[in-house]
Amino acid sequence: MDTDDSAFVKGILTILFSWIILGALLTRSAAAIIPREYLYRSFILMNLPQIALLFGILLTLRYILLTDLRSFIVAEDRLRPRRSLMIALLWVTLFAASHLVTASISRESLVYRDDLSSWLSALPLILLITPVQTTAEELLFRTYLGRWAQARGLGRTITIILSGLLFLSVHLLNPEILHYGGDPFIFIYYAVFGSCMMALALLAGSYEIPIVIHLINNLYTLLLVNYEGSVLETPSLFFERQASPLQSTVVVLLGTFLTLILVRRSSGHQD
Repeated sequence: MDTDDSAFVKGILTILFSWIILGALLTRSAAAIIPREYLYRSFILMNLPQIALLFGILLTLRYILLTDLRSFIVAEDRLRPRRSLMIALLWVTLFAASHLVTASISRESLVYRDDLSSWLSALPLILLITPVQTTAEELLFRTYLGRWAQARGLGRTITIILSGLLFLSVHLLNPEILHYGGDPFIFIYYAVFGSCMMALALLAGSYEIPIVIHLINNLYTLLLVNYEGSVLETPSLFFERQASPLQSTVVVLLGTFLTLILVRRSSGHQD
């Protein structure tokens, strides 16, 4: 991989052009084609810039940084699917346990939608688009930033803080900020999530881990328990009337700690 500073600058310019300019053109074109009455129109339009983002990242890897996607993500010789599956199950368990606690405190906080037909109709679209969206964001906010920081000789602490601040900044326009803006933990949550994902990647030596966690986080939300004020409205099986940013922050911190334990215990095993 070309780790020259100029290569990273050319790369980020290419990525931003693809994400912002091509993403806007793609979204505008799709908006003119997709009927306004289509139920999942906004979901598709919201995610099209991320598709353009992933395209820009792949172009950058191939023609500017001169590396392949796998080598960009992991420092090891290969990906570790068994470990990734264990991490995914861990985080699903934590999310579910958190919502069980919420429901035990207030039964009215979680509502079963009882609309399986809408859920089934949205399922293929969510499974198709969400991995692209989360992977693109992780490749930019964690992997690209981490590789650049490594090339520049920045320490882990600075890199982790930068990742958290960057992840927070790009979510400031989300409706969650407007809806929960009176709660300072909504800002802390985004910063903590970004920082924890970078910490996991650096400590484990693999950006595969935050990619998996981000994907599981979004799939759980979109398919199982979405919430009031969500940027991506979907017919999830359950709906949370009022999410708790503090509770979400605690779950992220606990999940990060348990993931580190899992990674260290599985470091000697082969997938």
